[in-house]
Amino acid sequence: MTLLTPSSQPVPAENNQHAPVYYQPDATPRKKRSHVRRWILFILIIIILAVALPLAINGAIIAQKAVGLGQRVEKITQAASSNDWAVIRSELNGGSDDLAAIKKSVGYLGPLLWIPPLGQSARVSQQMLLAASDLLDGYSEAVVIMEQLRLQTADAGQVIGQIKDTQQKKTLLQAIADNQEALDRARAKIEQAQKTISGINTKDFNGIFKDKLLGFNQSLSGLIANSEMALPIFKNLPELVGQNQSKTYLFVFQNNMEMRPTGGFIGSYGLLTFKAGEITDLMTDDVYNLDKLAEGQLNVAPPQPLQKFMGQKNWFMRDANWYTDWPTSAKNIIWFFDREREFGKLPYQRLDGVIALTPDFISNLLKVVGPITVGGVTFTDKNFAMELEKEVERDYAQRGLPKSQRKSIISPLTRELISRMEKSSLPNMLQAWLAFKKNIDEKQILVYLTNPQTQSYFADQNWSGIMKYSDSDYLLAVDANMAAWKTDSVMKKSISYRLDEKNGKLIGRAELTYEHQSERVNYFIREYRDYLQLYVPEGSRPLSAYWSDQSGRHPINLTSDLEVRNEFGKTVLAYFFSVEPKTTKTVTFEYELPAKTLQQYQRGLYKLIVQKQPGTVGHDLHVDLNFSRYLSAYHSEALPDAISGQRLFWKSNLQMDREFTVRF
Repeated sequence: MTLLTPSSQPVPAENNQHAPVYYQPDATPRKKRSHVRRWILFILIIIILAVALPLAINGAIIAQKAVGLGQRVEKITQAASSNDWAVIRSELNGGSDDLAAIKKSVGYLGPLLWIPPLGQSARVSQQMLLAASDLLDGYSEAVVIMEQLRLQTADAGQVIGQIKDTQQKKTLLQAIADNQEALDRARAKIEQAQKTISGINTKDFNGIFKDKLLGFNQSLSGLIANSEMALPIFKNLPELVGQNQSKTYLFVFQNNMEMRPTGGFIGSYGLLTFKAGEITDLMTDDVYNLDKLAEGQLNVAPPQPLQKFMGQKNWFMRDANWYTDWPTSAKNIIWFFDREREFGKLPYQRLDGVIALTPDFISNLLKVVGPITVGGVTFTDKNFAMELEKEVERDYAQRGLPKSQRKSIISPLTRELISRMEKSSLPNMLQAWLAFKKNIDEKQILVYLTNPQTQSYFADQNWSGIMKYSDSDYLLAVDANMAAWKTDSVMKKSISYRLDEKNGKLIGRAELTYEHQSERVNYFIREYRDYLQLYVPEGSRPLSAYWSDQSGRHPINLTSDLEVRNEFGKTVLAYFFSVEPKTTKTVTFEYELPAKTLQQYQRGLYKLIVQKQPGTVGHDLHVDLNFSRYLSAYHSEALPDAISGQRLFWKSNLQMDREFTVRF
């Protein structure tokens, strides 16, 4: 018989009258192929089960516990509104158990985490779970404290201002003071959570859970930030509100429509006194009423720019906030306050601190408590600054008030605002707290305390308005309105900073653009007259400076037009200029960075701190760093908008201080 292959043609048998017969394979090869297919199918089933079962089982556990965490958060929120600390503690403990179960299930995924997308998501998820665990531990410590306070007071869940019984307030403050160690433990846990969450790169989020991970990361970051803010205040509450002796604070209201170095012109001031948690005294007044007590008697020469560009011969409290470093200006304010009261034969007033506020903060509080009507004028979060300006500059005369009483409306407005805050519900108090946090982070509130220990604690939280130390690169642009009325309210500013390495030197270039967005308005808006101070690393050497507008580029003489000096461990490049209504001007400085910055860069490290001037709204900020060396790592709060082997570029803003670190 002739064997046929699939490609062979059939050969008919001789003299055979039947149809051709083809070769049919026998059963033996068929059985062998069947076994191979079965083994392949079996192996595939095992692989699928090995992947699918862990995903299905542990995925179900993770999903169930994640849903449970969400439900626990809702229960905690409800319990907080009714001050049920036992329920809060129970849910926090349950949340810790849920987190442990999630971590355990993630661990069972084993080899699946070798798959890059799954492994990457698992790693960042574990970072968030670790941060959440630390946060819950910190909250648990805080809840222990609240339970102890509840045992010592009728209702520790109330805001201290809502407790009417004086003895109860004293008991509450003493209980807080007695729990300092627990508060420190809670703060340490929450700080650890912050460090963990700040190390997460959101670019590592991918896959079907990306949106959930991003949402969880954002929520967790917000909780940590608010907790970090609350604990230092809570820890120092007994000291701040006069647990053992009365505390009096000088408030200065800085009008950021007329910019000055620490946030705005000081138009009004106030005194607020606490004793055992109660407000025992509150007054406000026009700063000019205090200054005039010293006219002709207090002969102190003002800073040179105030003499040269404002024509002032004497220095008074209204201009005492000349230095951008808030502790320095706050001490000057206290000095002028004491001297002017002395010349006015007023009794000595001990001060425990100076707190500066801008209208932005008051507007944010009005958004929480609602509109307030005083003397027929309704103030809202939208119109507060403008309505107050109209009242104290023009409308007071129409009411028949003398100029010395033009700011009398501020006192009843302040009293009503405080009264509403004291009566606020817990949700409203939370909103007010968030407004306070936002404004102190954005330097619409500055705090200086005369108690060195408490001041140091506040400085550690970056609430004291200090000029930060830098051993590398640094930038701070400070504007001072020189008799330009309230023109800062219509100015739009942006800052661009570029760093280049040229011929073995680091060259910085700062461009500051000012856009005047209004026509002239009598007694309110005019050309912008600005004394600009640019703080850069001490020892920087100016190379060139110029201003430019639609007419072209115009040089600034480095000898006659530019003032160069050292101050607060920085070199200052100062320049006076003006911007006409409806025009734009850019002022540019180019300078060589000092040897210490270059040496640190050559050792493989570059750091840049860009500080925000207090009172400003958050200018646009562009940072363009160009090196001759290849980057190995970088760190900043925001991801770069452009990155290459030797360049980093950020398009950001100056709502708060920004820091950038690069390693090579």
